Amino acid sequence: MKRILLFIAAIAVSGIAAPTAYPLEATTEAPVVTLTGYVIDNSCARTNIKNLDEVCLTYTSECALKEECIKSGYSFYSVDGKVIPFNEASNKKVEEFLRMPGSKTRVTIKAGINGDKLDLISIENYNASNE
Repeated sequence: MKRILLFIAAIAVSGIAAPTAYPLEATTEAPVVTLTGYVIDNSCARTNIKNLDEVCLTYTSECALKEECIKSGYSFYSVDGKVIPFNEASNKKVEEFLRMPGSKTRVTIKAGINGDKLDLISIENYNASNE
């Protein structure tokens, strides 16, 4: 009997017995931010990088919906001058938004930041009264 108890104690101490906790998978959530700025297609953003402030003031959803603009994907131009591209799934959401009647390119977005891309959660026309 003493041997059995010693054997059980040795197993328990050595960790041979079934683990009591399983390692969790890494589940890092992307930080979510709310930003105000402009949606612009990547082609226009690259072409006009030095004067994006001026370009965004006259940039329209009609321009953003040209075939070559849609193909280039979209970026978000923040009020502090940063250009952040949307991921592929978010490009589709931006296009859907821009096709809605009354949509503008000056927007407020909620998005996750995954690496150097934005993962769009929501997008709406900018409303100055919300600030």
